[in-house]
Amino acid sequence: MSITNDYLALVERIADAPLVAPVREVFVPPLRDRPDPSAEFGAVVLEDGSVG
Repeated sequence: MSITNDYLALVERIADAPLVAPVREVFVPPLRDRPDPSAEFGAVVLEDGSVG
């Protein structure tokens, strides 16, 4: 195969892939008048259990 064929095959794979992973839950810090910057966090849990 040539680099062109490899590149086109990769483009086709990317085009067939879902653009957004399914999200199970989103965690955000509670709203506060005076938030503590060291305690702020957020997390997204994907359907496969990945967290970020």
